[in-house]
Amino acid sequence: MPEAATMTLEAGARGRGLPPGVDGPADGGTGAAWSAEPGLLYVVTSGSSTCPLVAEPDASVREGEVVVTFEDLPDGPCTMDYVPTTSVVAVPDEVDASTGVTIVLGREGTVAVGPAVPGATGEATWVDAPSLP
Repeated sequence: MPEAATMTLEAGARGRGLPPGVDGPADGGTGAAWSAEPGLLYVVTSGSSTCPLVAEPDASVREGEVVVTFEDLPDGPCTMDYVPTTSVVAVPDEVDASTGVTIVLGREGTVAVGPAVPGATGEATWVDAPSLP
């Protein structure tokens, strides 16, 4: 099991590993979960530790869905390891976290997360299959 990501719980924070209290699929993947802090999501991606896919600090809303965008991957060589990276993303104030929310994770896919539980990390939801380039 990968180590837990160590980071400050604020938009734009990122760290290698899974968020504390979140279990990921054995073969990696992309997913999301509510953090214990209201209005913040954990977004998890899997890939190279030296060239991780990280989310932008702020999500948007489009047609009722939360949309997460990702930073461009760096140019140059990347290591061949495959590890989870966690990004903390702020959702707009208009998002009602007390209900289920659909989250578009860029080209990686779409997930539906359940209602946020104040003060607790939510259950992670994972994209079923990786996207093709």
